[in-house]
Amino acid sequence: SGPIWGAIADKWGRRKRMLTITIGGAAILMIPMPWLPLNIFIITTLVQSILFGSARIAFAIGTEWYPDNKGEFIGLLYAVVSFFAAMGALMGGFIYNNLESRGPTTSLLGVVILTVPVLGIASWLVQKLEGEEFEKPIWQLRGEEKEFSSPKSFTEKLEVFTGLFKFESKWPLLVFLSVLLVAMPRGAVVLTSLRYFEVVGFDVDFSSLLEAWAVLAVLILYAVIGKVCDALGAERVLLWSALTYGGLWSIFSIGLPPMLAVMIFIVPIYPMLLVSNDSLLARFTTEKERNRGIGMAGAVAFAGQSLGIALGYLLMGMFLGQGMGDIDAYHATYRVNIILWIIAISSTFWLAKQIRNDSSPIDAEIAPKK
Repeated sequence: SGPIWGAIADKWGRRKRMLTITIGGAAILMIPMPWLPLNIFIITTLVQSILFGSARIAFAIGTEWYPDNKGEFIGLLYAVVSFFAAMGALMGGFIYNNLESRGPTTSLLGVVILTVPVLGIASWLVQKLEGEEFEKPIWQLRGEEKEFSSPKSFTEKLEVFTGLFKFESKWPLLVFLSVLLVAMPRGAVVLTSLRYFEVVGFDVDFSSLLEAWAVLAVLILYAVIGKVCDALGAERVLLWSALTYGGLWSIFSIGLPPMLAVMIFIVPIYPMLLVSNDSLLARFTTEKERNRGIGMAGAVAFAGQSLGIALGYLLMGMFLGQGMGDIDAYHATYRVNIILWIIAISSTFWLAKQIRNDSSPIDAEIAPKK
């Protein structure tokens, strides 16, 4: 939903109102959750996810505030979001552990009592933002005029959808392709590896403990990697993420001893992929398409991982159907993905080289009219 919220913000503005309504709406939807039937609960969480997609607008706003430090802002915002997400998960787990004896309804009610006030505070803080840029779209602030008409024919409606992928610069679509190619094997290998650890008999609780320690490293990397993107180029950081993922997880696919495999699992790489992705989109989109571009960046990374997970389970099913054991099927699946890692590294290397050699201005930013 991020690209849709971004397109709305680019077209009509009202970003403060949009964030306030979506955050507040998500909080209101959470209140009845403990008593909802399962099917309604699933639909409600889906609607919540759609509303939370508007949060990508905050990343776009920050890149307008700090045009020379886009990557640093994006990295710091990711660090803050990750910190509160980790704290929320910790508190949620504590609540469930202490209330599970009273039933799932009581446990979920405890989480709701914790979460709703936090979302309320977030909505209130958004209201404190001041400035015309939160109410009017960039084109209106610059005194430009646009004519909007509702699409009537199928072709016009299709153009509205394809318009989500149209940018003034040539680079965003190439960035999307590279990020998609990195995210797919990540979904197929990295995001299925916890189940692999269970199959090989490793103590998942211990691996979770190691992962908890790795959260600190992730927060630090988020805070630092954005500055690296600004200083050395986000295209290089994207390449580094592909090289690190491809190198370590190709070794992982050989079939390492469980402890070594877990050590690879907890190496923090994901911040490099996310921050470089958003930084490149902030760099190669104009302010008039920034909200949509940042929204698309997140959607592409998520879509790539989802496709990768589907591919991973498809390959697993195929190998299991051929009579392989669970562990051998996992190893075979992971080894097939080495090909995808090679493609991802090649794509990001080519992209980084093309961007560095491009003779046109690096930033697609259009200076405000005076």
